[in-house]
Amino acid sequence: MISADDDRCMACMALRGGAAVCPHCGFDEAQAERSPRHLPLRTLLAGRYLVGRVLGVGGFGITYLAWDRTLDNRRAIKEYFPDDAAQRADGITVGARSRATRGLYDEGLESFLAEARMLEKFQDEPGIVQVRDFFPGNGTGYLVMGYLEGRTVKSLLEERNGRFEYTTALTLLLPVMDALQKVHAAGLLHRDISPDNLMITLNRQVRLLDFGAAKSLVSDRTRTMASVFKKGYTPYEQYLEDARLTPATDVYALAATMYRMLTGQVPPGAIERHLNDALQPPPALGIAMPPAASAALMQALSVRPEHRFPDVRSFRDALLAAGTPAAPPAAVPAPAPPVPPLPSPPPPAPPRRWPRGLVWGGAGAALAAGAALAWFVAGSRTPALTAIDLPAEIVVGRPATLRLSFEDRDGDLDRIEFQSREGTWKLNTQDLTQRFAGQRSGSLELRLTARSPERARVEATIVDRAGHRSSREFSIVSVRPPASPPVLERVDAPRSAVAGQSFSTRAVFSDPDGDVRRLVVRPLDGTGNFPAAELSGEQRQGSVAYSIRVGAPGRYRYAFQLEDATGERSNVVQIEVEITAAAGSPGGGAPGLRR
Repeated sequence: MISADDDRCMACMALRGGAAVCPHCGFDEAQAERSPRHLPLRTLLAGRYLVGRVLGVGGFGITYLAWDRTLDNRRAIKEYFPDDAAQRADGITVGARSRATRGLYDEGLESFLAEARMLEKFQDEPGIVQVRDFFPGNGTGYLVMGYLEGRTVKSLLEERNGRFEYTTALTLLLPVMDALQKVHAAGLLHRDISPDNLMITLNRQVRLLDFGAAKSLVSDRTRTMASVFKKGYTPYEQYLEDARLTPATDVYALAATMYRMLTGQVPPGAIERHLNDALQPPPALGIAMPPAASAALMQALSVRPEHRFPDVRSFRDALLAAGTPAAPPAAVPAPAPPVPPLPSPPPPAPPRRWPRGLVWGGAGAALAAGAALAWFVAGSRTPALTAIDLPAEIVVGRPATLRLSFEDRDGDLDRIEFQSREGTWKLNTQDLTQRFAGQRSGSLELRLTARSPERARVEATIVDRAGHRSSREFSIVSVRPPASPPVLERVDAPRSAVAGQSFSTRAVFSDPDGDVRRLVVRPLDGTGNFPAAELSGEQRQGSVAYSIRVGAPGRYRYAFQLEDATGERSNVVQIEVEITAAAGSPGGGAPGLRR
C-alpha cells in the first residue's frame, strides 16, 4: 500500500489517490524539471518537513513548498543559499563556492540563524509572515514559515490601472508599519520592502514577506554578499559600503512603496536622485491626498537619511495626523472601479488547478487566480470594515491580536457584531459609540486565545446609528503548539550532606509550552523510594524543590529529568553528593527520600 508521503503531490501537497498526475493541480512529477541548485523533490528535512516545489529564488536563498508531517500543514521553507557565495555539492549539501567566499558564507549563515531566532518571537504579530521553526542542516540553515495564500500588492496594482486611492494605500500599510516598529525595536531591519514583498491573504490580512535580507542594527559585518538593491526602493545609504543603516532605511523603502501605490510610478533610483532630484510629490501628478500627508511622504523619501523621519512610528503618526484627502480636482480621471471582493476562505482542501491557479507562499510572491481585494467605496454612507488583521495561524493557548480597521463617512458608528459561520468561536458585540464617537476611521483590537485546534469562519458586521451595516467574513485557524520539550537548565545541590538528615535540591527549568508536569529523580547508586514531584499550572520558567535523605555515608549520584503534559522529556542532569557520617554515629542504613 502506498504511503501518504509517497502519494502526496509535491506541487500542492494534496493526496493524489494513487494517480501519476495530480487530479487537483495537474502536476506531473515525472515530467518536472530538475535544477542542481535546488533540493530534490521529497527531500526530508529535520525528519519532519517533506520538501516540494520551489516557490521563489532570491539573492539570499531558495524558498520551497513543504509538508509538515508532524502538524499536517503546508509550510514555506527558506534555505540559506546566497547566490554569489554558495554551491550545492552532492545535490543536498550546501557550502561555500570557494575559499575566497568561505568567510562570507559562514558569517552569513550564522547571521541567518541568529536573526531567524529573533524573528520567531514575532510569530503572533499580524503584519509579519510567521516563523514557525528554524534549524541548521546540510551545511546550511532553514527557516520554516507559515504558508500563505493570497496576492501581492504588486499583482493587485497591475490590475487596478497601477494605483490605489490614498485611503486604501494607507489602510494597507498601517499594519505593516505597526509590525516594523516591533521589528526595529528588536534590533532588526528588513532592507527589502517593496510591493512584491507585501501580501494580502485570503483573509484580507496584509503581511510583510521575505526577511531573507533582514539585518541586525548592531551588526558590523560586511554587506557585500548578495546585497539587496531594488531601484526606486533601495535608499542611498544601502548602496554604500560603510554606511550605517538605521530604521530610516526601512522608512525610505516603505515610503517608496506608498509612492508607487498612489502614483503608479516607481520613484527614480536613489543614486540618480542624489545627483539630480526630480521626484514630484503625488498632488503634482493629480493624486488626491491631504497636503500634510504629501509633505510627510516626501520627507520620508528624502535622499539623506538624517532628513527623513527617524523611525516608522514618526512617519505613521504624521500620516494619521494629516486626516482624510480632499476631493480630487476635476482634471483628475476617476480611479478604477473597485475589484470584486475576495471569496470566502476555502475549507482545508487542496488548491485548484496548477499551474493555472498559481499559489506562491511564505517568502515569495503570491497569486491566487480570481481572488481580489474589496475596499471602502468612497461616497457611500454605509460604514465599512476596511481590513481585518489576524495571524494566519494562532497557537492554542497563546493570545493573538485581532485588529479590525474601519471607515465611516458620517462618524456615527454604533457597534460591531460577530456571528460564527463555522467552528466554536463566540465573540461578543463591541460597542463603538463612546470610544469612536465622531471618528471617520480607526481600528479596534481584541485579544483572542484559542482553546483547541480548528478552522473557523466568523462574520463581522459594522453598524452605524442609522442602521446602515456592512459585513465581512474572516477565518480563524488555530493549531496545536509545536512539540517543545522542557529544558532542565541546572540542578542546585550541596556537595555534601550528613547521613540521616535531608538535603535540598532545586531543579531550574524553562519550557516554551509551559506544560511541565513532573520532575523525575532516579538514584544511580543504591536503592531508595523516589516518587516524582508533580507540578500544575502553566510555567514557562521556574524551579522545583526536591528533598533527599540518605542514611548511610558514601558518595551518591542522582539523575534529574522533567516530563511535560505530552510525554516529552527534558535533558538529564546528574548531581553527585557525598554523605558523611553524623558526629558520634557509626553510620549505616538505607537511603530514603522526604519531599
